[in-house]
Amino acid sequence: MQLNQTAAEQLKKLTLIFFMTLAPSAALTQSTHQLVEVQRINPNILVELRYATTNNFTGNVIYKTARCFLQRPVAERLSRVQKKLEAQGYRLKIWDGYRPMSAQQILYDATPDDKKGYVADPKLISKHSRGAAVDLTLVDSAGGYIEMPTDFDAFVPAAAITYSKLSKAALKHRTILHDAMTSEGFLTVKGEWWHFNAPDWKDYEPLNIQFDELP
Repeated sequence: MQLNQTAAEQLKKLTLIFFMTLAPSAALTQSTHQLVEVQRINPNILVELRYATTNNFTGNVIYKTARCFLQRPVAERLSRVQKKLEAQGYRLKIWDGYRPMSAQQILYDATPDDKKGYVADPKLISKHSRGAAVDLTLVDSAGGYIEMPTDFDAFVPAAAITYSKLSKAALKHRTILHDAMTSEGFLTVKGEWWHFNAPDWKDYEPLNIQFDELP
């Protein structure tokens, strides 16, 4: 009887191990991510999450929080950019950072068919959903408006990083922003002057952690 009980216990352990190996790798990622609130890394970086308001291209509130998260190494990289810009009399203001995969689907579905080239297909996985992309702009040292090429999520030619038919001020400020971001390794996206990817974005798995699950 004792032998049968021992065998049963061993079988139970082996069964548990078997099912653990079948668990999707994403489950591990969800528990081991490095998402951190950006302003905890550098409180001088301003945050105005547009998708937490109706002031975005959908006209709807997509996020239930105005807190911005990025993978910790990405946030630390961004903090170094902020310090460089402070020396020039400027600051960063973030429009979007980490974006759950479910939110990406909502945005993609809300995008007109002729503009879907501006919004990543959820099947291809947005770098925002990896916590490795950030949308931002430049403001003055007090957080005040300065002229940039366009507003956020402007699906127009002027949003391109090489578009030149802009005012001298807009061109100057776009250059300052891009120079500061690329100096810390961030990668640009040709159709959106405000969008930057971390150079190591492939190191981070896509996530669907909701904001209220983050500390």
